Amino acid sequence: MVTMNSGPLLHVSDLPSALQYHLAARRTAQIVGGCIGRPGPTAIGRMQATPASGIIPLMEMERRAILRALEYTKGDRVIAAHLLGIGRTTLYRKLKEYRLDS
Repeated sequence: MVTMNSGPLLHVSDLPSALQYHLAARRTAQIVGGCIGRPGPTAIGRMQATPASGIIPLMEMERRAILRALEYTKGDRVIAAHLLGIGRTTLYRKLKEYRLDS
């Protein structure tokens, strides 16, 4: 992470998106389940996104935001990263993670 980071400090946003999503889902499950410890299966079941709910998973929202930024900047990744408020190396990592790095 240190070599891929764009600045002198590491932030949660520098973590892989899958890990960020897992951490956010776990926090949500704890809140929904009303427990401090490990969330139970009913809490996790309630937090799952369904098409009828209109809730879009964070990873999909992030993927769409990246695509829109790249479209807006006509493929300029440096400006797209700036518009998204992330470092250039973070954008490159996310492009690879979402298989958008073609």
